Amino acid sequence: MDHRYRKKIERFWQRQEKRVRRHMDSIDIHGWFDYWHAHPAGLRSRRHHPENQDLAASTTVSWLRAFDTLAKTRTQPIQVFATLCDDPSNNAVWLHSPSPDKANYPHTFDRVEWGKSVPGWVADALEGTGFAVGTAGDEAGTLYVVCRTEMINPV
Repeated sequence: MDHRYRKKIERFWQRQEKRVRRHMDSIDIHGWFDYWHAHPAGLRSRRHHPENQDLAASTTVSWLRAFDTLAKTRTQPIQVFATLCDDPSNNAVWLHSPSPDKANYPHTFDRVEWGKSVPGWVADALEGTGFAVGTAGDEAGTLYVVCRTEMINPV
């Protein structure tokens, strides 16, 4: 990858890291969340390049850690998890809690297989975080689900 392009992309992802603060300030963490999510990549076209996977995954995990820390201030139950995808534009951080109009809590992750091997860009992004990672696949590709271990198979 061209050095100038790499620097440009690194600056882009650094700006995306700062966006998490705006998202965190805009939500009421004590409210309810019906699969609320945010995409760290935003709507910028340069995020689609496969060589951006490592930076996109690291940024998504950084957002996950920030939202997970914020969620610990809640007294009500909440699930905080992330999805990492082959296409970095589909990466997302999710908040899900009991809601007054639906009985879809907790999310069960029933189609996710835990403990399977993952690509290096996923493993590198999760190094030292203590989060669990599982895989789910469909016609669109493989989805990597990242969450705290205690969220796996909730009762």
